[in-house]
Amino acid sequence: MAEKGVFIRKASGLVREVAPIDAWIYNCLTMGWLSVIAYNVVVNVAIFPGGNHSAAILMTAVLGTFMWTTYIFITTAMPRSGVDWIAQSRFISPWVAAPIVIGDFFYLVYWDVWAYWFVTFLGLQPFLTVLGAAANNPSISQFGEWLITSKGLFIVGMIYLFLMGWQLALPIRLFAKIQRGLMFFATLAIIVMYAVFAMTPNSVFIQRFNLFAEAFGAGPDYYHAVIQKASEVTNLNPGFRWYDQIGLMVLIWSLLGWAFWSAQLSGEIKGADKLKVQNFIMNGSGWATAIAWLIAWLLISRSAGEEFMKAAGFLGLSGEWELPVAPYLAGYLAGATMAPGFGTLIIVVLLILALGLVCNGYQVYYNTMVGPIRMFFAMAFDRALPDVFSRVHKRWHTPVYVIWLACAVAAIQIYVSAYAPEVAPVFLPAALSSGCIPYFFTSLAGALMPYTGKPIYEASPAAKFKLGPIPLITITGGISCIFNATMAYYWLTVPELGINPASMVFVLIAYIVGFVYYVFWRTYRKRQGINLDLAFKVIPPD
Repeated sequence: MAEKGVFIRKASGLVREVAPIDAWIYNCLTMGWLSVIAYNVVVNVAIFPGGNHSAAILMTAVLGTFMWTTYIFITTAMPRSGVDWIAQSRFISPWVAAPIVIGDFFYLVYWDVWAYWFVTFLGLQPFLTVLGAAANNPSISQFGEWLITSKGLFIVGMIYLFLMGWQLALPIRLFAKIQRGLMFFATLAIIVMYAVFAMTPNSVFIQRFNLFAEAFGAGPDYYHAVIQKASEVTNLNPGFRWYDQIGLMVLIWSLLGWAFWSAQLSGEIKGADKLKVQNFIMNGSGWATAIAWLIAWLLISRSAGEEFMKAAGFLGLSGEWELPVAPYLAGYLAGATMAPGFGTLIIVVLLILALGLVCNGYQVYYNTMVGPIRMFFAMAFDRALPDVFSRVHKRWHTPVYVIWLACAVAAIQIYVSAYAPEVAPVFLPAALSSGCIPYFFTSLAGALMPYTGKPIYEASPAAKFKLGPIPLITITGGISCIFNATMAYYWLTVPELGINPASMVFVLIAYIVGFVYYVFWRTYRKRQGINLDLAFKVIPPD
């Protein structure tokens, strides 16, 4: 039992009202159920052309299973919201957990920028561009182009943020209901995409793509011209290289890794203390998403041709692409469904894709904010942050003050990313590596749990699983640490991923700020007569 007064109150105030299936859906959409297919799946091979993409997806899922399983063991031992903070502070040290969680609060909220980017660039702009051309109405196409200007991006981002401030404050059960509709439209877009590419052999794709390119002023046979142009600058087929293979895995892991993200809501999920439930939610969503991406890659590459995808992606990333619709999923769908005079099919398919991305974007806005909100709530509940951040709305059971803080941070980041895009090379690698860094430390916490948190471990379902004398969670956590350390190293050092010294400095400064804050806060709490260390010996109240 926790000593009286150790925590801010005797109950968290959060309510378990999320069904396991809704947590599964939450993880799938968090990983980018559709958005990753719309961009990463078709672009990755242009960045690392010497890898095997199909094998990379499967290898990443296999290695990711070790981390997801570690999180499963941790959450069934301590089914509370904000699990990264809770696990790291109990099984490693609050001196480690505080800078990691505080630094990552700002990185994680930055993922909102990714959400409005893929909604506009990958969905709305391609659809409106093609619709305007088909209707011979330049104003429609111009509106699509306006959406990807600084002003357009900022307005779209703030519309999402306004809706999200409202959504985050309301009961989580309401979002669970809305999320099912979001999942429906995102999945519909995937199914339509599967059907289009399954019925479009390479010879037909080339013919239709060239017709599409000619409609926007490109020369004849632009398909082969793309391959020729890229081949003059880069080697599209360098042969297999482990450097590229690991690079592909890093790109895939940057989003597939989030199959555990429901763990941050463990205090609000029904049956969160059961291994079977958590296995379905985390490992189940991770593998379902990996398989969905793998099928997409196999169908698209079969239809468009892998060499063309490498060339198109290279030209798109280098600014040499000549068409107004970029070589991402929308561009491939447009090429596969083009008919003389555009036709109806291309409009319908791109509309379904745009709607699916709008829905996936809404969920990404939610998940990228609710996670750090719950971690800050958990910190405040342990008295490691100001008490105000632990306050929960009496009717809606949501931590409203942390929500306001997250929205304020998001508004600043949306403005800066829209009007000062040159900061992206600083923030983006930080945001991407920020996944691997807490992954590493929570995995380490899991590996250490049988030793540094022995009473909690022995009372948990994880205690039943051992390989000889070694706890299984120590094995899964150890492998996960090695995997995530490799992924983080790539993000912070490999040129193809956009690294620069400013990004590493930014990451370091954020963690230093978190450490300095914790030094100050412990001193402040001590003067109040509060011993923070008492909280880190027990599981927080439900």
